[in-house]
Amino acid sequence: MGADNLNKKEIKDIPYVDPETKVKYGMKWHDFLCIFLYISAAFSLFMGVIYFIGKGEYQWLYDFGIESGVFTYSKMVTYIVGIISFISAPLALAARHKLAKLQKNGPLIFYIYLVVSCAGNILYIWVAVEIYKRLNLRFQDVFSMKLSIAEIVVLVVFVLLNMLYYHNRKVYFVNGRPEDN
Repeated sequence: MGADNLNKKEIKDIPYVDPETKVKYGMKWHDFLCIFLYISAAFSLFMGVIYFIGKGEYQWLYDFGIESGVFTYSKMVTYIVGIISFISAPLALAARHKLAKLQKNGPLIFYIYLVVSCAGNILYIWVAVEIYKRLNLRFQDVFSMKLSIAEIVVLVVFVLLNMLYYHNRKVYFVNGRPEDN
C-alpha cells in the first residue's frame, strides 16, 4: 500500500535530498518555468508576426537606416529576427513538454531555446548599434547601450543559474515519472 501511494504522488513533489550534503531540492522554479514557457511560446509567435509585417521594436530605426542608405539590408534583418522568433516558439513548447514529462533531454532543449532567443536579441541589438555608429547618432537619445548590455548579461546569468538548477535536480530527469513508464 505504501508503494502504491508513492506511485500516485508525483515524483517531482517528493524533494530530492542530496546524499552528500543533505540538501533538499524542490521543483517550484521548474513548475514556474513550465508555465512561463507556454507564455513565452505565444509571445514569440506574436513577435514573429510583428516582425514580418514590419512593426518591430526598432522599425523606425531600420526605416531610417534604409532611407539614409546606411544599412540597406535592415529589412532582411527584421525578417531574420522574425524567423528566429518563429523558431523559438515551437522550441519553447518542446522544452516545456520535455521538462513537464521529466525527460532526460528536457533541460538541454530548454537551454537551446534560451540560446536561440538570445541570438535574436543580440542580432537586433547589433543592427541598432551599427546604424547608430554609421549615422553618428548618440545612443542616449533612443537606444540605451548600457541597458542592452545589461540585458545580455542578465540572459547569460539566467542560463547559467538554470543550468545549475537543473544540474542539481538531474536525478528527476530520467525519462519520465514512474507511472509514465
